[in-house]
Amino acid sequence: MSTAPILYKEHDFMKREHKYSATALVSGLGSKLSRFYREAREYTIQLSVWGADMHATLNNMTDVFERDVFLGVPGRLQVNNEYISCYVIASEVGDWTLAGNGVTVELTILAEKPLWIREELLSFSTFTAGSASGFILPTAIPFGLTSSAGIKQLIIDYHASVLAEISLFGPSVNPSFSIGSHLYQINGTLAAGERFVINQMDKTVIKVTNSGEVINAFNLRSKTSSVFEPIPAGENILTYTGEFAISINLFYERGEPQWS
Repeated sequence: MSTAPILYKEHDFMKREHKYSATALVSGLGSKLSRFYREAREYTIQLSVWGADMHATLNNMTDVFERDVFLGVPGRLQVNNEYISCYVIASEVGDWTLAGNGVTVELTILAEKPLWIREELLSFSTFTAGSASGFILPTAIPFGLTSSAGIKQLIIDYHASVLAEISLFGPSVNPSFSIGSHLYQINGTLAAGERFVINQMDKTVIKVTNSGEVINAFNLRSKTSSVFEPIPAGENILTYTGEFAISINLFYERGEPQWS
């Protein structure tokens, strides 16, 4: 929202808060913390909308915001390379200027989960025994890798475990891989061009067919080793057979957008 006909004016995104539960100590001196948590949060942003098509722009904005609320599906608000999932629940228009061709709009934004997300994508291609490493490393990602095919070193340079969306590509039967000692496996068959998608954030598993059909595959997940286990911070070893390709889209979460 930084180019005409919509120009950013100000916001209050750079704020964060951890709620907490605590029990008063018997001594009366302080409390014992039991947990930290985050509640849904409201933010505000002010925009300038102007130009000959100002009314159409305002109408389109309202249509998009109302659709999200009606469907109960949050949209994404992007700040640089991070985004937050949210609804626009209120707007207020004022400061009419430029002979009716400009207006200030203040939006109230509701985030059920007030976390800003930055994504990083890792791709692991197929390989045959004795072939070179099939690991494709985006240049901007600080991940190391070993030289042995099927054994990759993942360095998660972060303060906490990271959730991910993991795609396993066919053809494959019961595709699986391990990060450290933890096994991720789907007990099903994929034809060439099909894929299983594990979304750890939403706790879903789907199968996408060649025709684009989406099938619920939640019950095909391993019941003995959770596919929703986040990837630990620090150094990890990933192993897989190389018979199928894998992509891992990591979600780094922060309480506020990065300063830049």
